[in-house]
Amino acid sequence: MPEPLFIRYDQRQARRPERVGLKAARLARLHHYGLPVPPFWVIPASTGEQILLSTSPSEEIHAAWSHLFYSWQSSLPAAAEFAVRSSGLNEDSTTHSFAGQFESVLHLVDSEAIWSAILQCIDSGRHISARGYGGRDLENATA
Repeated sequence: MPEPLFIRYDQRQARRPERVGLKAARLARLHHYGLPVPPFWVIPASTGEQILLSTSPSEEIHAAWSHLFYSWQSSLPAAAEFAVRSSGLNEDSTTHSFAGQFESVLHLVDSEAIWSAILQCIDSGRHISARGYGGRDLENATA
């Protein structure tokens, strides 16, 4: 079975740090144990890698995001704002925090702004400061 392009916070896969990074997995676990966590979707590292390796992001992934967003948006308050944050596979580990190495984009209100922020956040893993911090290329899931 192919890995999904996006994983919702309340799905079991969202609690697997090897797929979504420690930050997203920890948030998903908090939700699983009944603590209040804002709803979120994660782009697993495999999808992020597809985006990173592509010279132009896949129309399939972009279309899937647009469909997902519009389906999900109807269940949210009209004035909802969104954030795009990293959850790198190497981020928040016991040896490296990567604090400040990845982009975070806040106060987003529509699908295209979120998609642009997703690309910006994933691309931040290519920056020399982030790559040099851990001594290797990064795999970046995005929440």
